[in-house]
Amino acid sequence: MSEASKRGRQNSNSDDSPAAKKTAPSSTTKTTQLPIIPAKVFVVKHLFEHVSTLPEGGEITSEDWDDHFGLNWTVSVARTKNQLSVYMVEGSEKWCMEGDIRIDLCGRDAKNFSVIVKFNRGHFTNYGCEDMLSWDKLSEYTIDDRMKIQVEMRISWMSKMGFNDPSKFDSSKSEVSDCILVAQDQKFHVSRHFLATHSPYFKALLLGPYKEAKMAEVSLPGLDPYDVENFLRVIYGYQAINDQNVEGLLLIADKNDTPIIKERCEKYLLEESEKSIGKTFDMFLKFHCNMDKIMDEIRTLDEYKEVINGDFERYDLAVAKRLLMKSAEILLR
Repeated sequence: MSEASKRGRQNSNSDDSPAAKKTAPSSTTKTTQLPIIPAKVFVVKHLFEHVSTLPEGGEITSEDWDDHFGLNWTVSVARTKNQLSVYMVEGSEKWCMEGDIRIDLCGRDAKNFSVIVKFNRGHFTNYGCEDMLSWDKLSEYTIDDRMKIQVEMRISWMSKMGFNDPSKFDSSKSEVSDCILVAQDQKFHVSRHFLATHSPYFKALLLGPYKEAKMAEVSLPGLDPYDVENFLRVIYGYQAINDQNVEGLLLIADKNDTPIIKERCEKYLLEESEKSIGKTFDMFLKFHCNMDKIMDEIRTLDEYKEVINGDFERYDLAVAKRLLMKSAEILLR
C-alpha cells in the first residue's frame, strides 16, 4: 500500500487486550528498566447498510461514537475513484498522535480482508485507507448490502494540542526532589521515596539494587508528558482525574502497580464520572480494578443489559458467573 493511498491530516512539526499487570522487577538483574507502557489499544465496529448505493465522492459516517481514552471515535466509509475508502474519525480534533490502524472487512463465508496503515506523529482528525478495496469487489464483503467493518486503533504516542498548563514538577521543585523522570523531552522533578511509598514497583526499581537507583534521570519509554503529568498529580494529591484522562491513568497504574491511583480512579468513576455503566464496567475489568465495587452499581435490568452489550461470550468464566448471579438477583427483587 503506497503512502499516497492513506488519508490523514498532519502538521509538518509533528506515534483489545487487557493491560498486563506489572509486578515488582526481579532482583536477578541490575539492568532492569521501567516497563514500556503498552499502547492504547481499542476496537470500533460498525455495520454499514446500503453501501453499494453510495455515489462517487459520497461518504457515510457512523452516528455511533465510542468513548476510548476520553475521546470519541467512529468509522466512516467513502467511494473514492471507484475504490472503497475506510477511515477512523476522532471527534475533538485537538490531539496529535502516532500509531497504527488495522481495518478489517468481514465478508461472506468467513472471508476477511485486512489492511494496516501507520500514522506519523501529527495532528489527528481522521486517518485510514483511501484504496481499501476495488468497488467491483464490494459484493464479496457485503451480506444483503450490509458491510461489517472493524477498526483496531493502536496509539503509541499522543499529546493534547495547546496543553500549556504549567507543570507542577518543573525545575522549581528541584530543591525538594532527588530524581528526574523523563518523558519524551520533558523532565519531572520528583521524590524517589514518595513514589516508592505509593508503588511497590517504583520502590523496587528506584530504591532497589538496580541502575536506576543511582541515576539522576530515569527515562519513561512509551509515555508522553501529558499522561505523566496527570499520573504524578494524582499521586501527589492534586484533584487531577477527569473523564478524559481516567482511562490513561488506569493503564499506567495497572502496569506500574500503583494502588493509590487505581483506588482514586475507581472512586472517581463511581461517584463523579459521567461515563456509562457499560464503559465503567469494561474499564474495571480491563485494568484489574475492584470488581465488587462495580458489580454493586448494577441495580436494574437496563444497566445489566448495557454491561453485557449483547456480547456475553467476551467474559471469562469467573466474570460470566458473577454476571449470571447478578441477573438472577435483579430479577428476584
